[in-house]
This record gives sequence, C-alpha cells and structure tokens, in this order.
Amino acid sequence: MLDISLTIAQDFDILRNSFINAVTTMQQRGLPVTLHENQVNHTTNFRFILELNTEENHFLLPMTLASLISQYLIDHREKAMAEDIIATSYCFLDKKITEKAVYSLLTTENIQTKEHRQKLIFFPLINYFSKHLPSVKCNIEGFIKFRLEIYYSALKEDLLTAIDEILWEEEVLEYQKMAYRAIKKEKHLRLL
Repeated sequence: MLDISLTIAQDFDILRNSFINAVTTMQQRGLPVTLHENQVNHTTNFRFILELNTEENHFLLPMTLASLISQYLIDHREKAMAEDIIATSYCFLDKKITEKAVYSLLTTENIQTKEHRQKLIFFPLINYFSKHLPSVKCNIEGFIKFRLEIYYSALKEDLLTAIDEILWEEEVLEYQKMAYRAIKKEKHLRLL
C-alpha cells in the first residue's frame, strides 16, 4: 500500500481539480487509488492511498503527483516566487523594469527555459517521494522553501537575464533617440 499525504496552504482549488482528474483517470484504468481531503484552518491535506502496490504501479502515483505539482507551481505560483526574488534581490530597480522582467519571464517564448525550471521541481519531488515511500508526508510550502534551492537559482538567473535584456533594450532606445536628435540638429544647422 502507498500512502502519500500532501499539505498545501494556498491556491489549492486548481491543484485539487488536477488531483481529482488524475485519481479518476487512474481509477478508470483499474488502479485502486483513493483521494481523501481534509481542511484544517487555512491548510488542506490531500491523502492518496493506492491499495494495490505492484512493481508496475509503484511509481505511477508519485510520478503523477510530482508532475501535477511541478506544473501547478510553474503555471500558478512562479509569478509570486519571482516577485519575492525581486523584493529581496532587485528592490533597487525601477518597478516598471521589474514588472517587465517578470512578464517576460512568465511569457517567454523560450519554452526550454520553462520546461527546465519545471524539471528542477519535478526531480526533487520524485527524489523526496522515493526516499519516503511507502508512506510520504509532504508540506508543499515547506518543500518550496527548503528543497528547491536549484530551482530558485535557475529562476533568479532567468530573471536576471530578463532584467539585463530589458535594460539593454532601454539603453539602445536611448542611444537611438540621442542619435536622432543629433542628426536632426545637424540638419537644422546646415539649413542656417
């Protein structure tokens, strides 16, 4: 039997729906998985129990949960995490620049960067689950704060890259404006 308990304190409705869909899919495939939900104060505990633990399905539940959690964090919590990094490391920058950087980071056309960051969440989760199987207890907020150092480093690096690109673009625009004014002034002087 596998018993995995996940505790989360915020924004859990989206994650709840993902969990329910995953459990329903597993049940339709014949896996005896159940999901129990318990709310205490401002936290929600999701408990997954897989009754029939065979070699074939031993890692199916942990891998599914790790995939759902990592996707959730990238899609729904990464903005807040990036803003926390800015508040602690880049608070001296103009707010417009940091807002553009966060927007650029989240809407980046470089999908590989986002997928890389998701893997930096997925693999530590899998590692944590496999160390504690068959009975896993994981507080998602604690996991984010204390076990995702490599992810945070990658996020900070990607954020710094976005900030550098924005600053570079602003410098180029300023240089173009100065060149335009100089050319305009030179033309004006020639006419005199």
